[in-house]
Amino acid sequence: MPLRPSGLQVVARDAPVASGTALRRMSRRFSILAKPPHSLTSRTLPILNFDIFTVVLEFLDLKDLLSAMTTCRTLYKSGIPVLLRNVELHRWRNHIRRFEFYKRHLLKDPARFHCVRRLTCCYFALVERDLIGFSRIYRALPLNFTSLRSLDLCLEAEAMRGTLCTWVLSLKHLRELRLRKLGPYTKSQMAFIKSISGRLDLFHISTTSLTSSKLISPLQLLSDGSHSIRSLAWEHTRMKGGPAILPDVDTVVFPNVYELTWSSSRWVTACVLISKFPSVRRLHIGHPELELTDYVARHRLQSDFLLALRIANRESQSCCRRQWQSLDVLRGCAVTLWTLGLRCRVARLETTLWRESDKPGHVLAVMYDTWPAHLDLSIIPCFAAHLAQILSFPSLRSVKLTFFDALVKENVEILQFLRDTLPTVCRPQVRQLTIAITASWFMSVSGSWLQGSAEDAAVAASRSLPARWRTYIPAIREAFPLLEELNVDIRGCRPFVWKRESGVGMAKEGVMDVSETMDNYHGPPLCKCLSA
Repeated sequence: MPLRPSGLQVVARDAPVASGTALRRMSRRFSILAKPPHSLTSRTLPILNFDIFTVVLEFLDLKDLLSAMTTCRTLYKSGIPVLLRNVELHRWRNHIRRFEFYKRHLLKDPARFHCVRRLTCCYFALVERDLIGFSRIYRALPLNFTSLRSLDLCLEAEAMRGTLCTWVLSLKHLRELRLRKLGPYTKSQMAFIKSISGRLDLFHISTTSLTSSKLISPLQLLSDGSHSIRSLAWEHTRMKGGPAILPDVDTVVFPNVYELTWSSSRWVTACVLISKFPSVRRLHIGHPELELTDYVARHRLQSDFLLALRIANRESQSCCRRQWQSLDVLRGCAVTLWTLGLRCRVARLETTLWRESDKPGHVLAVMYDTWPAHLDLSIIPCFAAHLAQILSFPSLRSVKLTFFDALVKENVEILQFLRDTLPTVCRPQVRQLTIAITASWFMSVSGSWLQGSAEDAAVAASRSLPARWRTYIPAIREAFPLLEELNVDIRGCRPFVWKRESGVGMAKEGVMDVSETMDNYHGPPLCKCLSA
């Protein structure tokens, strides 16, 4: 049965292109209908040119790709290499069908190993004995992937062994490497990191085995890739130790790093970050020990100590402030960002308010320093009483509030906090507001959510928005006169979206200038918010 081109829904994977745009652009270069051979008969039927469909398959999402592959045998064969681009080998039992798919298509045609561009697997799939009943043939699969460009390897607190290091180094086309749950540092592992960093564009490491007695300077290990790495992440989640940046020893500069994720319990100043990574546009910063709820009590530290760190960080940026004029994304805990004291414009600020060490004044102080247009705030209900000062900030145009409801029954408490808080918002400039209620309870520095329990994560979004929320929607719109779009996403309910029909004309009235400074902004006093 011939495949109709109009039945395809084209969705770009790597670029934000509209559905029909990609197909129209390709139709200019190719012809969907191949020219029929020259014949004197007038009944010659046009022949479909499957080359154009093979190109279109690369831009389809998974659902449309599988639908197109069921149309005819030619498209089925053309879609197999597209499906094999991203291979995932996990130990979970629900991935048995995925294993069987890889076994059937890869071992049937070994040439298809060259189609795999991205591999996500765990340490046990490579070197250890199978633990859940899979045959040994699966352990031989990854070793045949010689055309990998991206490797995401979970080491399960194991170190990089000699055989594994040799295999990774043999991947000539590898440009992206992610090592999760890296084990104890060894000399061979250090040599591996140093030798492979020279040809990587993306290098991410997360570890929990670096103790306080080991002082590791990652910048020296990555010196060979100082001009090639575009995205760098080094996350250490333990409360003690972690990677360090030594200004006197580390003379390496990474001029091309666009995205930086740095999580360590060792102090790092803003001046050092700016001088070592001058081209950063997305910064994710974390300090596990500082973000403990009882950090100040355990170490008998007063608030003057953290305030002194903030003042020192702000003063140190006077010499290199020109290098960071603005950031696209700034993510981190509120107290960590407040202590870092960055002085630059930020387009999107992502922070949290759910620890005892966090204060609403920390968020406000960071907003005064960065003047963000978009705010992504994860908050618990007890901090909702201070939302009025945050939502009244004049530079905000888009706000997303994510509430954690594991201890709240039926979201009644969250709704009550919003009813008491939103009417007190002063001259809001928010155009887009998103209220989300989730069961997730922790967000890592890199932005990945860790679910609280499997039962909460398995709740299906089958119910509509509760009646008490539907009746409160007009009050939310009244609290934000310039609001153009409202999204309410409650766990277990279908998302609710409201858009203003004539929002463009109505939203232009009474808009405050974004360049308004702290002097002429008559908002809540900052000292009262810091003491809250």
